[in-house]
Amino acid sequence: MIEPDKLHAQAQKCRMLAGGLSNRDDIRALEDLARELEERAQRLQHADESAAAGIAA
Repeated sequence: MIEPDKLHAQAQKCRMLAGGLSNRDDIRALEDLARELEERAQRLQHADESAAAGIAA
């Protein structure tokens, strides 16, 4: 499974690439991908935190 930090880094790369483009469709696609990666990273972090809390209990 991929780590949340790696997903955040990939999202940042997508945003950086989108900043250098002029085609709106390509920019939108990269921004959508970046949002999806950030959402996945957040879900993974919450799942990890929940699992850790369950183990600690």
